[in-house]
Amino acid sequence: MKWLKEENKKEARSRNLILENHQKNYEKCIKKIDNLIDLRASGEITEEEFLRNKPKLIKEKIRLEELLNDTGDRVNKWLEVAEKTFAFVEKAKERFKNGTLEEKREILAALGSNLILKDKKLSISIQKPLLLLEGVAKEVKAIHRRLEPLESVENKGKIDDIYSQSPILLRGQDSNLQPTG
Repeated sequence: MKWLKEENKKEARSRNLILENHQKNYEKCIKKIDNLIDLRASGEITEEEFLRNKPKLIKEKIRLEELLNDTGDRVNKWLEVAEKTFAFVEKAKERFKNGTLEEKREILAALGSNLILKDKKLSISIQKPLLLLEGVAKEVKAIHRRLEPLESVENKGKIDDIYSQSPILLRGQDSNLQPTG
């Protein structure tokens, strides 16, 4: 549980920095839209200039709203991982003490690998519960480093395509994925 508490602190710091950055960029975009309206209302730009700049700003606003929503999704996913970890920790000791042989095997498999029995003592190479998330985070960062900065909604679709092709990001999903909708 101590490890989860530390990981939660790291996750909260990371998420809050990302959220602050997205919010600042969103506010800048809204100011640009407001300035565009002011320029048109005061006659400083023509209708053509207004119509030429408007779609670009609207696309940027939509992209930033999606990034803000993604941060909210990240909170939900982290909460789900924490809940699963709590449930496992709370039930594992009792299930291991009083459970069936199969339940005990499941608990040991969930805890780690490289089971070694020596002098009637069992040694386990324990994996941290969120090791999978660490791998996913590294993969996402690597994908973003390979891409140019997002400037349009179309580029966001490219990232979705790359994510859907990454075996690390798809690990544990149903092999018979069906289209949504």
